[in-house]
Amino acid sequence: MDVSHILAAHASKQQATAVDKEVPLDVDTGLLTVTDLNPIDAETYATDLEGYLMSTARDGAQALINSLWALPATDSPDGPVAKLPAPTTHLPRAKPLPKPKPPTKWEKFAKAKGISHTVKDKRVWDEEKQEWVNRWGWKGQNKEKEVQWLTEVKANADIDHDPRKVARDERKAKIAKNERQHQQNLARSQSDQGAASTSAPPTAGREFQSQRKTEIGRTLAVTRTSTASMGKFDKKLDGEKKLKGIKRKFDPAEVSATSEKSNNLAILSKLDREPHAKKSRSEPVSEVLNVRKAVRGATRGADGAALRREVSSGDREPAQPVASSSQLDAPAPAPAPNPEAQFTLETSQAQAPNDGDRVQLIERARTFLYSPQVRYEDNAAKYRFLAEKGLNDVEIHGLLNELQETFAVLPAPEPFKEGPRFRDCHSLESVLAVTDNVADIPPLSLLRCAFEELDVAEGEKENSGMTAEVLFGTLEAKCPWIGSDEGAEYAGRIWDCLNTTTPLFHQADTTWTYTAASPPAPTPLYTSLQSLQTALPLPQSIYKPKYQHTLQALSDFTGYIATQTYAAPAMFRLGVSGPGSGGVLSPEAEEARREIRALKGLVLNRCVFRLSVSAVVHALTFAET
Repeated sequence: MDVSHILAAHASKQQATAVDKEVPLDVDTGLLTVTDLNPIDAETYATDLEGYLMSTARDGAQALINSLWALPATDSPDGPVAKLPAPTTHLPRAKPLPKPKPPTKWEKFAKAKGISHTVKDKRVWDEEKQEWVNRWGWKGQNKEKEVQWLTEVKANADIDHDPRKVARDERKAKIAKNERQHQQNLARSQSDQGAASTSAPPTAGREFQSQRKTEIGRTLAVTRTSTASMGKFDKKLDGEKKLKGIKRKFDPAEVSATSEKSNNLAILSKLDREPHAKKSRSEPVSEVLNVRKAVRGATRGADGAALRREVSSGDREPAQPVASSSQLDAPAPAPAPNPEAQFTLETSQAQAPNDGDRVQLIERARTFLYSPQVRYEDNAAKYRFLAEKGLNDVEIHGLLNELQETFAVLPAPEPFKEGPRFRDCHSLESVLAVTDNVADIPPLSLLRCAFEELDVAEGEKENSGMTAEVLFGTLEAKCPWIGSDEGAEYAGRIWDCLNTTTPLFHQADTTWTYTAASPPAPTPLYTSLQSLQTALPLPQSIYKPKYQHTLQALSDFTGYIATQTYAAPAMFRLGVSGPGSGGVLSPEAEEARREIRALKGLVLNRCVFRLSVSAVVHALTFAET
């Protein structure tokens, strides 16, 4: 039977293992890579991309497999094993080449003179002893004159001449010279590497050796992890230590209540506020005014430093404010007159009459506010930006007051604002119970609570007052810590608050009075919302029948009586009954029980099926008659 045609048909279906291309494939068996340098067939690539890529990948994989099967193989329990040859493709280094060490003075001299460096052997042959001895160190050849029992002395030598001491001093002098030259080489190498000092300290040699040892260890660790398996399957040397990685530190599963509380408070404090560094780098996204862009436009790219530039000398003319590009063709707009202005810059200028750069800062801030890019933008952003540039509240209010259309909607600051924890306290006991540390209580809150507790606030008692002795005596009685040496600093803070907070605390002769801060006036936005709420129509009230409250009262009364009635027989169910009852209700109690049940059913039926108004009126009239 001839099956050659069947085998030929089957062989035609299989692809050939030989890969024939115009440019032979570059196969690197050591790296298991194949590089195809043949040009791309643009027509096939455009018409059938997937087929072209599959054909190219198949040819590369076939060529790599052919090269692997061509390697000599050895038998093993796991099957035939072939050893990969050395890679032929040179890969670039992951790290740069290490910088060579700076040459020493002797190395420079030897290189200039052509002197070759030969390493001396540590051991030399002693002709007298006929054995190998150390060149230096313990029993070294350099100590031969110091330890020999007989030494030749010259005839003209001094009487106190000691040849052993002379040999020892010469050896020590050589050691000192070598150490001095070594320190000079270290200092010279440090100067070549850009060190500030050219002289090395006495311990520079040991420090340099320690540094070099650390560098070598770090380089060795990087080298061990630079292989394909990150050093996991590399052959380890005898005595080679295991590399130490970065250890992750986990918190214990059970922590103390104090630690858990501090961690939670730290997280809450981060969520409640934004870091200062982040605020200084970028403005919030929700801001209406892009302050950074406006400053660059108003100062022609000089940025915020133009608002803080100081005058270097008094004879020099003050620098004129830098205007924006739109202001160069027209004169700077004059400040708009505002006859209703309540804040001026005289206060700030009176506080620093000799501060010339302060006036320049205010002028530059005024130019910044009148620039077209800033004038009609958000006022809160202007206020915050000027505060960051060093202007105080009075100066900012004076500048914004010149802009009549913007000052009216500016929120007024709260100068005597208290924390939310102490705001609702009105006695010393309540304010001292907020925190265990008295020093955390603001002096303003403590003084306010003391005045309110003693009922000496202005307006409650006429001609009332309190002396400082009585005030501090009351505080020390409630909190003895204030009168101790540890609380002396806090007592000073209380006295400073009492003297400096003039609008709240007044002194007349020797008595003090307290006036509560008036609530701030409603803002225009709040007034507009109130007007809008008044103008809106009220929601329609739900219709209730005229006698609905009567039915509800009867239902509540019936429920109460039923509860009391069903609670009483519980004693009888437990076997506790009155004398002569025999565990059964008396006829009077049973009759009251039946009447209450009937009344309850009647009222409940009336609640479910509500009667008309006329029926209820008729029933009430009949009950009255």
